Amino acid sequence: MSAPRLSVIIPTRNCLEWLPRAMASALAVPVDGLEVIIVDDGSTDGTAAFLATAEANGLPIRVLRRTGGEGAAAARNAGLAVARAPVVGFLDADDIWQPDRIAERLAWHKAHPETALSFGEYETLYADNRREPRLIGYMPRFAAAVAPPDEPWTGDIGWLGAGGAGLVYGENPVCTSVVLASRAAVEAVGAFDVSLGQAEDWDLWIRLALHGPVAYAPRPQGLHMHRADSLSSEVRAGCLAVATVLDRYAGAIRARDAGAWRCGRAFVAEARAELAEEEGRRLAHLGWQARAWFWQPSRRRWRSCLRAAVHAVVPRGAVRLVARAA
Repeated sequence: MSAPRLSVIIPTRNCLEWLPRAMASALAVPVDGLEVIIVDDGSTDGTAAFLATAEANGLPIRVLRRTGGEGAAAARNAGLAVARAPVVGFLDADDIWQPDRIAERLAWHKAHPETALSFGEYETLYADNRREPRLIGYMPRFAAAVAPPDEPWTGDIGWLGAGGAGLVYGENPVCTSVVLASRAAVEAVGAFDVSLGQAEDWDLWIRLALHGPVAYAPRPQGLHMHRADSLSSEVRAGCLAVATVLDRYAGAIRARDAGAWRCGRAFVAEARAELAEEEGRRLAHLGWQARAWFWQPSRRRWRSCLRAAVHAVVPRGAVRLVARAA
């Protein structure tokens, strides 16, 4: 059997409602030599039976079954351990690829094998089937880099250039489900860090961006499913993971790009502000929002500071009355 050109890794746990369409979008990529690896991380919703039927019916997938429920990072690592293609793609079980655009980016990797990481735009898909483009306005530094007056792209994809690692570090513009990566580069820098609990995908993208060139596709590459809001405990874990990742690479990034380092400080301040708001600590929420504005001023962050200031000084009951009136 000849080696595949693209290995697609789809981790899943109790996502049977969405998994078939994710699989279909991966299998529709028009490329010879496609390897689709489904990692079932201990599902209890009938996923195992569905995948067994799919295999029995000759669907060209490879299924890995795990019983531990150890999370998406461990499941992706299991897929990486058996992947055979020089390029690996990551697709969550509730997300959808745009097959033709993934194929275009795969062609880029073939023409530029030095590419460590490539990613592209995406749209958010809500439960009511409403679509929303990614709000690049929330990432002013990245937006300025990818949309200058003299458009730098060749066709539908281009290099982020020498500042690629800083852009990935500073505002985390990468959606996991639109990533393609060099398998050799992943082997060189190491797989997903399961000890982080969250933000382990961003951690890997930074390592890859520090290792080699990064490419970006400005057209949407897929749909990212918006699910229910996180619990407070998950917000706390996410905040701590973000802070860990930012501190881990601060020295390497600051030496390359001081602006990206400041941007990262603003990013972690916003994460801490989100946690403080979730926990009802109003003054702390205001303090962290103000720090975010200090590290990277923007109109959006200034508005967030004003909102936090109002919430900090207005009695809780009045805030609820104002919200109802609005």
